[in-house]
Amino acid sequence: MKNSRACIIGLLALSMSACANFGQKNYESATIVDAPIQHSLSSQDAVSHWRLGEGARDIGRYSDAMEYYLKALDVVPGDPAILSRVAEMHARLNNVQLAEQAAVQSNIGTSDVRLRYRNWLIIRHARQVEGDAVGVEKAESELRALMG
Repeated sequence: MKNSRACIIGLLALSMSACANFGQKNYESATIVDAPIQHSLSSQDAVSHWRLGEGARDIGRYSDAMEYYLKALDVVPGDPAILSRVAEMHARLNNVQLAEQAAVQSNIGTSDVRLRYRNWLIIRHARQVEGDAVGVEKAESELRALMG
C-alpha cells in the first residue's frame, strides 16, 4: 500500500524519482501530468462539469472530481482530455486497472502528443503497481518514442 501511494505521488509530482523502487528510467519532468490540459468543449454543461471536476481535483477531492468528470463524459462521450482526467483520478484512487483502461481509451481518441505522453505515464504507473514488468517496458518504449 505504501509503495502504491508513493508511486502515485511520484507519478504526479515534479519528478518520477519517487518510483525508483520500480527501476524507472529518468524521463523529463512528469509535471506534464499535473499541467493543465488544454482543450475546448462545445457543450456548456460539459464545461461546467469539467470546471467543478478541476476544482475538486485541485483540493484533493478525487472521488468528487471523478463524479464531475464522468458527468462531463456523459455529455461528450469519448472526449480524450476528460478520459485522461478520469484515468488520473482512478490512479489517485488506487484503481489502477480502471486507470489504464481510461488512459488507453483517451489515447485511441487523440493524436495530441502531450496528452498521449500523459496517458502513457498513467499506464506505466498502473503496470508497475500490477507488477507487469513486460507492460512497464512497453509503456517506457512508448514514452521514449513520444519524446523522440
